[in-house]
Amino acid sequence: MKLLAYDYVMIPLNTNADWAGHGDHWTLAVLSTKDNIMHVFDSTGRLIDNVSVLQSAMENIASRTTGKEVSIKVAHRKHTPKQSNSYDCGIFVIGFAETILKHLR
Repeated sequence: MKLLAYDYVMIPLNTNADWAGHGDHWTLAVLSTKDNIMHVFDSTGRLIDNVSVLQSAMENIASRTTGKEVSIKVAHRKHTPKQSNSYDCGIFVIGFAETILKHLR
């Protein structure tokens, strides 16, 4: 699949992995391939540590695809709806994606 053929790539990201590799939180990352910015939407308002792993992977994919060094900036979107419990993060990821898709039409 040619990810860079799309203007935006949505990536649901399972974060906060414990020592056994089990994640307990979902976040949405949206890569804008036009300006090389990865927007991160999190329903808790926390800064997600392992976004840097995704950033590096996307830079690697973009660099290999284009044949030149690609740098991707990360923008944590702070003004997003917040969940009021510890279990609705997946629903918020779906809501973020749905809202973004509606605005891109």
